[in-house]
Amino acid sequence: MSWNLEGSYVSGVYLETNHVSGRVVESRVAYDGEVRHLVELNRPMLIYGSKRTKVVLDHKDITHIDIESDRE
Repeated sequence: MSWNLEGSYVSGVYLETNHVSGRVVESRVAYDGEVRHLVELNRPMLIYGSKRTKVVLDHKDITHIDIESDRE
């Protein structure tokens, strides 16, 4: 599987405690060499007092990948 998950639907754990899911809008290699994904959440979440519609997930924190990108 490729490191580029753009368009895929994923589930994962954000900041070790928040279970999130949504569509990857950008995958990139960070300066430290690790892969990170910008995920547009299926529904906004309140995380540490802020409403989030997108989060950045480390590749290692993704728990499930659905590569069917034609979902709406």
